[in-house]
Amino acid sequence: MDDIHAYRKRYEIAIRLLRSSSISERNKQLIEKFCNDCFAQGITAGRVQKYAFILRKVAEWLGKDFDSVTEDDLKRVVATINTS
Repeated sequence: MDDIHAYRKRYEIAIRLLRSSSISERNKQLIEKFCNDCFAQGITAGRVQKYAFILRKVAEWLGKDFDSVTEDDLKRVVATINTS
């Protein structure tokens, strides 16, 4: 199937931005693993590209590894999103 919206290319750009971002190496690994799992489940490149972008932004807002996030941390991010 043709990729008229260039979602695969957008995904590759999102991963490049992820790898060069200032977030922790652990979060980079977790996001890439999540993206690979999404592809394995048949989720489209457009959706996975969006996940990669959003998760990178959330990691920046949190400022800590995903696997050490608390409920209060998540509430802070939700508040940030709701007031943006």
